[in-house]
Amino acid sequence: MSAEDLFTARTVAEFTRIQGGRFALNLFVQIYEEPKLIFFSSPFSYPNALQNQLTSIIQSTNSGSDTQNRIFENPYQIGTARFCEMLEDPQFTKFSFIRDPIDRFCAAFNNVMSEHAPASDQKELLLKYLGHNSGELLLSKFAEIIAENTEARDLIPVFRPQRNIIAYDFVEFDFVGNSDIWQHDLQRFLSEYVGISDDKLTSLKKKPHPDEFMYEIDNSTQICLENAYLADYELLEELQF
Repeated sequence: MSAEDLFTARTVAEFTRIQGGRFALNLFVQIYEEPKLIFFSSPFSYPNALQNQLTSIIQSTNSGSDTQNRIFENPYQIGTARFCEMLEDPQFTKFSFIRDPIDRFCAAFNNVMSEHAPASDQKELLLKYLGHNSGELLLSKFAEIIAENTEARDLIPVFRPQRNIIAYDFVEFDFVGNSDIWQHDLQRFLSEYVGISDDKLTSLKKKPHPDEFMYEIDNSTQICLENAYLADYELLEELQF
């Protein structure tokens, strides 16, 4: 095995260890060849409107049928060797957006684990692991479980810390935005790193639909979630949002 092949293998192995498998790597890493961007996404960390806006703006500012039809690719599609080259290439801007950990957890729980969530393989897998026969699991109880059991927390990607999903400690990021002010930060990112003029970003002023859920988080549950997502709180502090 050549030195280049060894570097590629080690890089991909480290990504899969951090993110939780090659499936997560290819699902949450989106690569734009033109402009040169690598977006490390994290489930429930930002409104769907953010990605829609990003894709729409990139599509509208590029010409050519290939670009129009294929906006972004994942590491599997471009090949792991090429992906590893991109990570080392300073021409590629590496960026992500992160969200308040408790807000993100509530959104994920509501969509995946609540009694209102549709049946899914992820829900069945986690309930089976926890020994729950019923499809109902209280948010407060789940918060207690994942505060004590990181294996349960990390079993499916949506509950992994954002710091892990975006491989923050492994990637040299150029920009990390705050989802709480995503319109401001996305506009700043596109202006400063992509070179799109402000007059083409007027659509960013339109606010996305809010999360359609409401949970009362008591003090005990908050402490559990703060413990479960300590890595994300440390990340927020490092970024000084």
